[in-house]
Amino acid sequence: MAAYLAAHPYASAVDVAEVRAAERGNDPHSVPYFDMTVDAVKSVSVLHASYRVSARHARERGEQDQAAALDARAAGKARIEGKDYVMRDGDVVEFRHSATSHKQ
Repeated sequence: MAAYLAAHPYASAVDVAEVRAAERGNDPHSVPYFDMTVDAVKSVSVLHASYRVSARHARERGEQDQAAALDARAAGKARIEGKDYVMRDGDVVEFRHSATSHKQ
């Protein structure tokens, strides 16, 4: 950067930004940022597509139970409810909990 500025003392801000970006490109810790702002419908469809792909991979690994759970989520039949949910007849429940212990 310093060499560039010495050779081009009247460089525009755009040129300086491009040189800085090129320098960061050589840095192994640089992470590209993509703005993936989408509406709610698109984000749900992306999420459900992710469930379908995960279910396919689970089937390929032979994990049929995991694949069935992911298929239910992709179809919108499985959902996460809060503690104030009232159980109804026929509900199937999967309890989620933390497996870590808190030692003091």
